[in-house]
Amino acid sequence: LQERQRPLSVLLVDVDHFKRYNDQHGHPAGDALLQGLAEVLAASLRRSEDLVARYGGEEFLLVLPGAPAELAFEFAESLCQTVRASPLGVTVSIGSATVVPTEHARLSELIECADQALYRAKSSGRDRAERAVTLDQAPAA
Repeated sequence: LQERQRPLSVLLVDVDHFKRYNDQHGHPAGDALLQGLAEVLAASLRRSEDLVARYGGEEFLLVLPGAPAELAFEFAESLCQTVRASPLGVTVSIGSATVVPTEHARLSELIECADQALYRAKSSGRDRAERAVTLDQAPAA
């Protein structure tokens, strides 16, 4: 990615009110919900190079190599709609971040920016996507 100046986008996806879901339905149902969500997310990926992985408790990390910021954010918004319309019975909040990799770029910083955007999505009402504001959003023209 760095050599070709391709952007790298990540999405952090978190189940809204997962603790409440677990408390009401039990941990086996919570595990089944996460498995179902993983299937929904994986089925939504558009390109073979895109990746979804469990990240922490009820969070998922989507890695979108080559996806510019606007495309990644639009995808995040569509994922919120897809999950809302699914039979899972939950909603998700998503943080989106994009960077054009350099030799000094750190994946941990990119994920931290997506995490901050995720926090804003949750504090702004949940069931929504927010994008990071601290990283370069697109390669220079």
